[in-house]
Amino acid sequence: KKLLFEEYRVGSITVSEKTNELWGIQHSGGSQALVYSAFPYSHLRNIIQFDVGDEVSQLSVSPSGEKLAAIIHRADGNQFLVMSDCNAILQSGRFQYEKLYTKGSPENPSWDNSGETIFWNAFTNGVSNIYRMNLADRNALPISHNLTGLVKPIYLSEEKLFAFEYHYDGFIPVEIPNQPVEYLPAIKYLGQEIIDLNPD
Repeated sequence: KKLLFEEYRVGSITVSEKTNELWGIQHSGGSQALVYSAFPYSHLRNIIQFDVGDEVSQLSVSPSGEKLAAIIHRADGNQFLVMSDCNAILQSGRFQYEKLYTKGSPENPSWDNSGETIFWNAFTNGVSNIYRMNLADRNALPISHNLTGLVKPIYLSEEKLFAFEYHYDGFIPVEIPNQPVEYLPAIKYLGQEIIDLNPD
């Protein structure tokens, strides 16, 4: 064990499997900054200072170290999944990104081994389900239909994903098929149905 950066408030840490480069979000004075450190982590570099009110979190760097996924939460309540080019960030000092998904408050991005497919969970149909997108076609596909909710997908193989399932006893680790589902209906809120039937 080795202490790397003493008294640095850094979260959302992610490390490239190939290059071992470290990315994170530093909190200071009510604002956030994107920070970076190359292996062997002798210096933590402040890359970008974000505007107060914008929250960037849940960083996930691709295995090759070329792409950085993140969740952006705006002060107006909008939340979306974005992807940036790591080399462009380091060279320009700017956080230029592409919006990949904007529906259902997406969370917890992760990658497959190739770095060409990204996974996340979102509440698009009213309950948290797992989605994936192949970067070649940018087509978002639901790959779970769960009644209680699934979060934090992790790629296991072309056939399976790991995730946590909501349960009244807490989160339960589960494996789910890594394949699109044919039908993902919106859930019904019984309380809302009662209000709709009896508005007074």
